[in-house]
Amino acid sequence: IGSGTYGGGGGGLGGSVVSDNSQLISNYQNQLDSLQQQLQAAQNANDRALQAAIEAAISRLEQQKPEILRNAEKANTAAYNAYTQASNPFGIGAESAAAIGLGNSG
Repeated sequence: IGSGTYGGGGGGLGGSVVSDNSQLISNYQNQLDSLQQQLQAAQNANDRALQAAIEAAISRLEQQKPEILRNAEKANTAAYNAYTQASNPFGIGAESAAAIGLGNSG
């Protein structure tokens, strides 16, 4: 009884099932490894694309910086003029006239 097909004897059906299971596990592991490599490659490509997009956005912002600074200076000048006109309506005209050489001309 002990050495039959299902028993603990040599290379019966039991050895074949173990071998088949080992082969299936090996195949699944190989597929898993391949999918992990593909996933890593896709992640690396995505990271490179994201970095390129960030660098392009920074470059565009850097190109706009001089114009933004000029506009800020204009806005600050306009705000200062509005402030001085509101705080002393007679002072800004006199200062402006004196600045261009028209003081005491009227």
